[in-house]
Parts: sequence; C-alpha cells; structure tokens
Amino acid sequence: MKPTPIMELSEATARSVRERIARRTVVTDSGCWDWVGAKDRWGYGKFKLADGGVARCTGSHRAAWLAFRGPISDPALQIDHLCRNRSCANPEHLDLVNNQTNSLRSIAAAGPGGRGRPRQPGRLRVPQRR
Repeated sequence: MKPTPIMELSEATARSVRERIARRTVVTDSGCWDWVGAKDRWGYGKFKLADGGVARCTGSHRAAWLAFRGPISDPALQIDHLCRNRSCANPEHLDLVNNQTNSLRSIAAAGPGGRGRPRQPGRLRVPQRR
C-alpha cells in the first residue's frame, strides 16, 4: 500500500523548500527548472520532505507545487508536467489534474509514432501464485 501523499506544507517548510529547489535546479532556455539532484529511474527528481515531524520522499515537482502554489485538495490529483520534462520543477510548467487527463496529455504528446514516453524499465508484472 502506498503512503498517503503529502498534501500541504507549513509556511516555514514551504520557505525552506523554495530555497532548496533554487539550489538544486538549473534554468534551461525553455524555462524548465531542471532538477540536478537525485532522480528516480523514470527521471523524476527525488525530494526528501519533512513537515510536522513526518519525513518522506516525494517528487521534486510535487514539492515545488506545494511550496510555490499551495495545498493539493484531493489525493487523487496528480501533477502533470506541461513541458513534458520529468525533471522540471518550475511551478509554471506544472498543472494539477486527474489521472485520466494526465494520461491523455501524455498520449497526445507522444504523437503518431508513440515515442513521447519511454517504456518504464523493469515494470513487467508477473502474477504470483499463492
């Protein structure tokens, strides 16, 4: 079971997160804030976040949303990279959407050749016998 995602930050934590993001990103010509810290195997920035005594890892894009744009009202919502750059933490390039919208945008960005997002390595699930 996945842990409950972090939904909001205190103002003090948000200030700290904004400073950390500024130190760990490089602004590109396209306006993306490319995360130069640790990344997961899919290319999303990894961000360790502690607020209210609870420390968890989350995506740098989620930390950026919370620090710059504010709380996320519904745990079912996802943060979509409008720029299609998974390591981008620019809050202006992010949009809060449901899973269906996020998936449809990814498919549309892939174009007719379907090459927008590479296959996730090692994600083939084999049913387990019990």
